[in-house]
Amino acid sequence: MNEALAHIFSDCASAPGAFGCGVRLPDRTSRVKSFHPDCTTGSLEKTLLHLTSATSMLASHDLAGHRMAWQFTGGKLFVTTRADGALFCLITRGGADAGDFFDQMTARFLVSD
Repeated sequence: MNEALAHIFSDCASAPGAFGCGVRLPDRTSRVKSFHPDCTTGSLEKTLLHLTSATSMLASHDLAGHRMAWQFTGGKLFVTTRADGALFCLITRGGADAGDFFDQMTARFLVSD
């Protein structure tokens, strides 16, 4: 993992209610980091795989956005993609207000390589 992504992952540990984060790169490799025992690296890797499929499907129907968020009973999932196809996600506790934090991480992710 390059230094910019390593810093993003490190900073994500301080996100409000952080469960975990991850990146799926254009070469189809994934990098994940868990911050909570209930959020395993295996589940994060599966989540990234499914998010890649979901964002591709949404984009093919002109429904994908630069920044997406899904709210669930127990958590919230934030997602952004770069033009090269790389995807970044942050998973937080449902009641946590991490939108502004995610926007800051997104700005950094979009300019990383």
